[in-house]
Amino acid sequence: EKSKIYITITNQQGDIVRKLSMPADKQGLQRVEWDMRTTSKDPIQLSGSDFYNPFEGREEGPLVSPGVYSVSLSRWKDGSMTTLGGPVSFKVKPLGNIVLPPKDMNAVVAFKREAENLSRIQQSVSRAISSANSELNYIRRAISVMEQPEESWLKEVISIEQKLDTLQRELSGDPIKVQLDMNPTPSVADRIGRVVGENKYSSAEPTGTHQQSLKIAKDELSGIVSSLKDILDKDLAQLRIKLQKAGAPYTPNVIPIFSGQ
Repeated sequence: EKSKIYITITNQQGDIVRKLSMPADKQGLQRVEWDMRTTSKDPIQLSGSDFYNPFEGREEGPLVSPGVYSVSLSRWKDGSMTTLGGPVSFKVKPLGNIVLPPKDMNAVVAFKREAENLSRIQQSVSRAISSANSELNYIRRAISVMEQPEESWLKEVISIEQKLDTLQRELSGDPIKVQLDMNPTPSVADRIGRVVGENKYSSAEPTGTHQQSLKIAKDELSGIVSSLKDILDKDLAQLRIKLQKAGAPYTPNVIPIFSGQ
């Protein structure tokens, strides 16, 4: 593994609020800046685009609340982390230019973190549904070349696809209604996205509408996650096993049933 230098920022309770890393093999003076924000909870991307889009949103978390923080310097090398310096304490202070100053800045930050976490879960659910549908496409292809009648197998596939489609509509809304501008009821993704977007750069307290909308989204998201877990852990998992026993060709996420005897 390549060596890395880590700058770790913690709050007064000792909780890590941000980690900044850089290669350890560069020579000379290196400057690192912390924007006083937590890490973004957006989905991980292993590769980025070289195209510069000035209108693209930045991946960043909410601003931390004012208070005392500490920073330390460490190095990851040969499988171990070594402390190089710190911790050194410093204060984060507000500029005092807020038009609608909140009564409790910590509560404002906590609300933003909760909204951001719900956004993380909502995006994870959406990716999981998409991944399951992609796997079912492979399964459909495997069924078409199996040395068995397709009818009974396809019924199971269609049943799972319909369940996933229902969850996707509950999560992201009805795409047909959106295209026809029928003003559908806000979906879970709509509610969370609006709360996150309207509070990300705001220093004021969240409105009552924001708080109520986030509560509705949280309750609905809980049911969607539970239903998705049943589909993936039971319906889809059992279908994989039955296909393996029936001699189906390889499809993603399958652990072969093989004893070696």
